[in-house]
Amino acid sequence: MSDKNVEYSPGKNYEDISSVNKSSIIKFLRRSGVCSRSQISKAMGLTQASISKIIAQLIEENIVYETGYITGEKGRRSIGIALNTRCKKVLGVRISRRSFAIGLFDLAGQMYESVSGQFTAETTLHDVIGRIRGSLNNYLAQYPEIASIGVAVPGPFNQRTSEIILTTSMATSDWTNTNLRDELGDFPVPIAFSHDADAGALADWWFGSRVSELGTSLVHFLVGDGVGAGHVVDGELASWPNFSRELGHISINVDGPVCLCGNHGCLEMYCSTFAFMKMVEDGLADHPESSLARLINLTSRDVFAAAKADDPFAVDCVLRLGQYIGYGVVNIIYAYEPDIVIISNEMARGGKLLLERVREVVRERVPAVIYHKVSIQLEDDWLMNDPVLYGAAAVAVGHCMESPVMLLGNNAGH
Repeated sequence: MSDKNVEYSPGKNYEDISSVNKSSIIKFLRRSGVCSRSQISKAMGLTQASISKIIAQLIEENIVYETGYITGEKGRRSIGIALNTRCKKVLGVRISRRSFAIGLFDLAGQMYESVSGQFTAETTLHDVIGRIRGSLNNYLAQYPEIASIGVAVPGPFNQRTSEIILTTSMATSDWTNTNLRDELGDFPVPIAFSHDADAGALADWWFGSRVSELGTSLVHFLVGDGVGAGHVVDGELASWPNFSRELGHISINVDGPVCLCGNHGCLEMYCSTFAFMKMVEDGLADHPESSLARLINLTSRDVFAAAKADDPFAVDCVLRLGQYIGYGVVNIIYAYEPDIVIISNEMARGGKLLLERVREVVRERVPAVIYHKVSIQLEDDWLMNDPVLYGAAAVAVGHCMESPVMLLGNNAGH
């Protein structure tokens, strides 16, 4: 019998299998913390002999370390194994509509230092890219233990080509159809790109405080200058292969105003920072008694502070914002079936008043059996300052987890 037309699956070398197993163990330790060799063996489905051999290699490479004795099953004492989260560092880059930030992180998401910059309508794409490249090269020269770079950008974003397809409300006008990989160029370490909401979802999953107790499916609802949603299932991004999913451009009013994307009544036009501030400023003329009427250069944080001080007009604005964000959460629940929705970025600073209104809207619009299965939360306080920057770091860390060879060499102690 001829086998000319028979297709065979490519085989795997020992090195490939070893790398996959190392990656699985590193990711397991990242999620589970300190574990015994026996626990790792049981979780991975590998023999204890294989686990012991791989762990010995990882210890030699300073990627994991022994913690001392821990109490295992049936009270037996075993030597604990933990991931050395300081063995490498990564750089996270957040590019938003009016600014950029770069942070130096370890594998556990601890930020050691950061730089940031603003840009305006007069700032060119070339200027911004030049500033980012300069900062990245400075960090790389100063810290030889940097293993990778993660970059988080606003969407719509083509993950396959690293291209920003459209930018709404961007301070500079020349980002549309920009290929960021080409613009940033090459670096001596790998670079990975992500949609900002996807990056934020990874930050919530890996660095947040509540996720492990609340299920396996998380949606990060980013509500700031732009509006988007990132979805993580059991630690992995659930993204489309090409374009990021753009919740901000789902219509909540088919007869609403035309968005720059071409759609009518996009969610972003009702609950983004820009939309919220327009609503506040338009309404202030009818509310001269509000404390906000006396402020110059009004910001969303001023409105949230006034609402907490029981300014009636500010309270009404926050409640209206919560209503629109609630519409977004309803769409998220039906589209993603998440266990937890985390409202993030600038609009999440609306706090308890906002969150209660969001939950009320969702409760009115989804069946009770579904509503009670979803936890709707605000972003952790410490992540609130820049969740997308932490998300960019999470993208870089995830890149390292997938390819353990990136963790070799110049390793720091624990």
